[in-house]
Amino acid sequence: MGAVKSGSDHREMVLELIDGMTAPDRRRRERAADEITDVLDGHSEEEAFVVSCVLATLARREDDEACLEAELHTLTIMAERGVLHRSVLEHVLAIDRSALRGSCIDYYDYFLGLRGSDWGQV
Repeated sequence: MGAVKSGSDHREMVLELIDGMTAPDRRRRERAADEITDVLDGHSEEEAFVVSCVLATLARREDDEACLEAELHTLTIMAERGVLHRSVLEHVLAIDRSALRGSCIDYYDYFLGLRGSDWGQV
């Protein structure tokens, strides 16, 4: 899945990623979140926005710790690469921090630190 595709093939790849992110199977959700970082540079700004909105929405409702960790990790990579839209940040910060464990707390705190900075797209 690492090759950048164009046109309808590329759109199909984005739809496949979203399908994987929303799958009932937790392993498929986790794998899809991880795969996004492999193809991130090939996404348009609009596609990155859609994917990040889906990820943030799913992370708010995720009940599997491994999937949540993968979703937050991918959102962090998107922020570091400058393709995470600032409006997505509030969706991530709507997660109940007290319910988080392990590295998910670190990811949440990373996003909390971004809130007051000049970071990201407006």
